[in-house]
Amino acid sequence: MNLFLINRQNLPLYEKVLKSRFHLSEKNPRIPPNTFYIGAEENGQNIGIAILQIEEDTAFLQDIYIQPDLRNIGLGSRFLIQLTDHLRDSGLKDLVFRWISRNENDILRNWNFFENHEFLIYANLLKTNETLLVGMKVL
Repeated sequence: MNLFLINRQNLPLYEKVLKSRFHLSEKNPRIPPNTFYIGAEENGQNIGIAILQIEEDTAFLQDIYIQPDLRNIGLGSRFLIQLTDHLRDSGLKDLVFRWISRNENDILRNWNFFENHEFLIYANLLKTNETLLVGMKVL
């Protein structure tokens, strides 16, 4: 699996996903400061995107997305492992994620996914009847 920074040259390959999933559009064309869009490809096929925000020695995983027809075959795990290794090699100390959902299946799926990757996870029921998951992994 190859990971790469999404930039102006390869942006067209991910434009559809970025517009629908991450709300990046002509009206909002800029990537916020300290935010990086990381693409993943395997065998020449674009398989997913991760969005990271870096602050000091901590990376905040804003989202990780795998193409729907490529899910549940281990690509998300391989993507996260490779991304984690790269962040560690870059000198970062922690990786943190935050997930909010009302869907119990989404909550359990994400809890299991991140717990299997050695994240410490905390859950909190919000006033909006949504569940907030927060996880941290020491790199």
